[in-house]
Amino acid sequence: MQPLGDKVLVKAEIPGDTTKSGIVLAASKKDLITRGQVIAIGVGVKEVVVVDHILFSPYDWERVDDGEEIILMSELDIWAIIK
Repeated sequence: MQPLGDKVLVKAEIPGDTTKSGIVLAASKKDLITRGQVIAIGVGVKEVVVVDHILFSPYDWERVDDGEEIILMSELDIWAIIK
């Protein structure tokens, strides 16, 4: 799949049931995906490249493949590149 324009295709990192300190998360918090790895970019994308790990809004994306948790978003909805 090749995104168009400023769109970015991301393999989502699904949060676990507990935090690193052992706190159990509510079901609604587990569904808030905010991290992932860029797997494809449109020709208008300027700031990220394929393989970057990113932090993004939990609300501004569309799921395109339920089997592998692949999501599509605009580059403007990316908050940071995780180094």
